[in-house]
Amino acid sequence: MKELRWRLLGVILALGLVSLFADMVYEGARSVSGAYLNLLGAPALVLGVLAAGEMVAVFSRMVGGYVAHRHPSPRLYWSILILGYSSVLSLPLLSMAGEWPQVILLYYVERFGKGVRAPVRDTVLSEVSEDIGKGKGFGLHELLDQVGAILGPLMVSSVIFMGGEQVIESYRAAFASLIAPGILSPIILLLAYRLYPTPRASLRIGERPRISGGFRGFLAFASLTGVGLIHWAIVSHYLQTQVGLRVLVPAEVPLIYLVAMMSDALLAIPLGAIYDRVGRKTLLIQPLTTLPITPLLFLHGGRTGLYAAAILWGLSMSSAETVMRAAVADYLPYRSRAFGYGLFSTSFHASMVLGALIYSYLYQLNLTHLIIQVSIGFEIAALILGIRKVS
Repeated sequence: MKELRWRLLGVILALGLVSLFADMVYEGARSVSGAYLNLLGAPALVLGVLAAGEMVAVFSRMVGGYVAHRHPSPRLYWSILILGYSSVLSLPLLSMAGEWPQVILLYYVERFGKGVRAPVRDTVLSEVSEDIGKGKGFGLHELLDQVGAILGPLMVSSVIFMGGEQVIESYRAAFASLIAPGILSPIILLLAYRLYPTPRASLRIGERPRISGGFRGFLAFASLTGVGLIHWAIVSHYLQTQVGLRVLVPAEVPLIYLVAMMSDALLAIPLGAIYDRVGRKTLLIQPLTTLPITPLLFLHGGRTGLYAAAILWGLSMSSAETVMRAAVADYLPYRSRAFGYGLFSTSFHASMVLGALIYSYLYQLNLTHLIIQVSIGFEIAALILGIRKVS
């Protein structure tokens, strides 16, 4: 029994490291994606095409969950994971891209792989985390994932800085440097496979797959919170306007994003531990922490409010990636989890995209007071639904 416990802990750690190295590659490449397209002479409209790649990741999550749900087998589960994580190797190939359409294609390949693998990964993680607590298992995974999200841009920035005045060549060297974490990600995944080759959800025996009414209420709750959470691209743009107003200095724009990422990482395990102790009531943290974000951004004024909004934004994302993912497993039996994670992930991320479209339109019209009202409205609706149906 003790040997099995250590084996399962090894799988949790391995999956966390896999995500750490994969996020180093993706976040490192994404941190300079727009700048690289500009260097290659891409028109501004192409930035929208690049952003649409997020929709590829959103809807491919449903594909991965559905395929694993309809054709469960250990071989299929691990094949989806290995192929999905191997897609990060498309991004180091940016070092050889000479035209902007090639850049877009390579980003899309990685986004599709990220989406397809997510439901199966979360299903496996929910199983191996049962002994220590699903909340803590997902919390550890989110912590390591965010460490990768911080290290990747730092590595890319360092390589570009050392490249000096050879700008395009330094960018290509930075992309090429991502090959190391890109290779490590699927290699460590093979270790997880050796430790846990037969996920219980991949077996055709046991309970029949089903999606409960309670889970559908949870999906509605998650979607409302997602629409209410303002996208960081809008926050980042607003922060730059504060530089112009001398509220911030230029170096603080990426620093505030780093604060948000650190908040996400450091609070993941404590949030998971609270979930393991309190249960679904912990879900209410999500709308409660999202409610003050837009008022702090647009009404508070001053540096303190902006940093506080960043901390709460990171806390909100950490809650979604830790508490909500843990809750999915408590709503569903093993055989339904891959499909359920696909539904949850697609619903939550699609709702964030919808929110981004709403808020970016209002922001363009300089209607920040409406952004506050709409965001708060969605979060209050989520809170009411959560109290009645979820917690």
